[in-house]
Amino acid sequence: MENIKEHLQWWENNLSSNELEKEFEGWLENSDYDSRKKLFLIIQQRAINNVLELGPGTFIDYQMFFYKEKNISYHSVDITKKIVDNGKKMGIECSQGSIEQIKYPDSHFNLVYCRHVFEHLDYYTQALSEMIRVSNKYVAVIFWLINDGDFDSINYDSNVKLYHNRYSKTKIETFLTEQNLKFNWVYCSNDIILFIEK
Repeated sequence: MENIKEHLQWWENNLSSNELEKEFEGWLENSDYDSRKKLFLIIQQRAINNVLELGPGTFIDYQMFFYKEKNISYHSVDITKKIVDNGKKMGIECSQGSIEQIKYPDSHFNLVYCRHVFEHLDYYTQALSEMIRVSNKYVAVIFWLINDGDFDSINYDSNVKLYHNRYSKTKIETFLTEQNLKFNWVYCSNDIILFIEK
């Protein structure tokens, strides 16, 4: 994939190291159990059968849930070639692409979701708009970092070329309200799910 923004190249540049790859797996595997369980329950309760996960990491959600659910069509997109290749080796329909330019048509999936991706973008509105566009019903965004006030904290580490942003909950709600979208926040032990309904 050409022209990947510098701050989105961290994973491609660093996952070639076995030590860093194991550290990356540890970050993902040792957290988020509560939010995963709650999201899977929402999927079951609403009989969602067509899902796109953006930024699947080490495909923990697939391994914990989707591979067992034969009635759910699971797809994934990641900007990092190594992650995409790993997914394909597991037999997952995974393609390389950007969350800010999703290569699927409008209203294609019942649920489009991402986990801890927005924090690493330079800003979230383009990605969120794309997720809403390709969903025909639901969007879920799982955050580690969120500000309860009306200010964003944009934090760029120029040494490692990586963002760790905290976005304003109030600004996100205003963005969604202006588009006449219903939403609620699902609080979990280590993170928070923004669940949107079109």
